[in-house]
Amino acid sequence: MFGWFASLAGTLFLRRDKRSDVARMTREMRRTLDTGALVVLFPEGTTSDGRDVLPFTSSLLEPATRQPHGLSAGFIEYSLNDGSVADEVCYWRDMRLLPHLLNLLGKRGLEARLRFTRLRQAGLDRKQLARQLRSEVVRLKNPCKVLPPSTTHSQPMAIGVNARPIVGQRKHDIVRMKPNMTSALATTDENPVAHGRDSRTFPNGRWQPAAFRSSDFTVPEDQIDDTRRIVNAASAILAQGEDLLRVLSAETYTRGVPLAFNACIGGHYRHCLDHFTSLLRGLDADTVDYDHRERDVRIEAQPDFALALTQQMRAQLERLPVGSLDAPVRARCEVSYAHGHSPVTGSTFGREMVYAIAHAIHHYALISVMARLMGANLPEHFGVAPSTVAHSAKQTSR
Repeated sequence: MFGWFASLAGTLFLRRDKRSDVARMTREMRRTLDTGALVVLFPEGTTSDGRDVLPFTSSLLEPATRQPHGLSAGFIEYSLNDGSVADEVCYWRDMRLLPHLLNLLGKRGLEARLRFTRLRQAGLDRKQLARQLRSEVVRLKNPCKVLPPSTTHSQPMAIGVNARPIVGQRKHDIVRMKPNMTSALATTDENPVAHGRDSRTFPNGRWQPAAFRSSDFTVPEDQIDDTRRIVNAASAILAQGEDLLRVLSAETYTRGVPLAFNACIGGHYRHCLDHFTSLLRGLDADTVDYDHRERDVRIEAQPDFALALTQQMRAQLERLPVGSLDAPVRARCEVSYAHGHSPVTGSTFGREMVYAIAHAIHHYALISVMARLMGANLPEHFGVAPSTVAHSAKQTSR
C-alpha cells in the first residue's frame, strides 16, 4: 500500500537486484527533467542509522552531468527527546515497517532540520559529481565544523532541479515534484570568496579548511608548541613524499616487486595519502573513516598526479588553525577479522593526525626497501622514524 501511494506521488523505483535497471531509470530521469519537474535523489544507495554520510553512488547522476539543470544538495537531521534516533526514527537493518511506524507515531518531540546549499554546474563527470555532492552534504551536516558527538542523527539528500526537501529512508528512490526553489552546481576546487572583512570561506572544495577562522578555536599557550610540532611533522612527511616522487621514474614507481608480494611503490604511497584524505575529511564530517577510502588508482599509476595531490594536501594542512587539532572526532577502522560493523572509537583530530604520520613513516620504510631492491636512490632519512634519527644523532655525539 505504501508503495502504491509513493507511486501516485511520482516516485520512481529502481530494482537494486538488476544492474540493467539503471539504464531504464536514467532514461526516466531524463524524460522527467525535460518536462521541467524536480528530481530528488537519495544517493547513498542503502539505509543506515544516519550517524555518518556514506559514500555516494554515481550511477544515477549521469542525467545531471549531461543537461544544464540547476542542482542543489540537501541534508536532513533528526532529533528525538524520548528515544533513539538510530533505532526509532531511521528505518534500516532488518526493521519491519508497521511496528516501526506505530512506535514512531507514538513519539513526542521529534524534530527534523533541513539544510540546503546551491551548486552550479562545472562540467564534472558523474563520479566527480558524486564526490562533490557528498562533500557538500558533509559540510551541511556540520555547518559549525567542530562539534562534539551528539544524539542527533541525519540523512543526506542529494540533487534536485529547483530542489525542495523530501523526507524518506529509501535512499535510491527518485521523486518528481513541482519546482519552487532555484539552485545551481559547484566546482570541486575554486578560489575563496570574501564575505566581509577578514572572512574567507570556500563555498566548496575537497576539504574546505579555509572555512575555519582562528577565532573558531581557542588553545592554551602551553599546548601550542606541541600542536605546531604535529602539524609541522605532517607537513614534513608529505614533503618527503614530494621528494620521493621527484626522484623516482614512472617505471620504478609502478613496477611490481616480487619480494614485496608484487606490490608497487605507487600502491603504498596511494595508501598513505588515502589516510591523510580520510583525516582531512574527518574534520568536516565529525568522523575519520579509514574504511571508506578514495583508492584513486591515478595516485599509484601517475607520479605527476600524486605529486600535485600531495602538494595540495600539504597546503591544506598548513592552513589549519592550531586549535583544530583539539576537535573531537570519531575514528572508524576495521581491525577485526570477525564479520560485523567496523568499531568506532572516540578520538581527536590531532591524535588521528599523529596516527596518519606514524602510518606513513612505516609505509615509507617499506617503500625504501622496495626502491633499494630495484636499485633506486632515495633522499636521506626517507622511511626512517624521527625517533630513530634522534637516537642515532645522540649516539653519534657521544
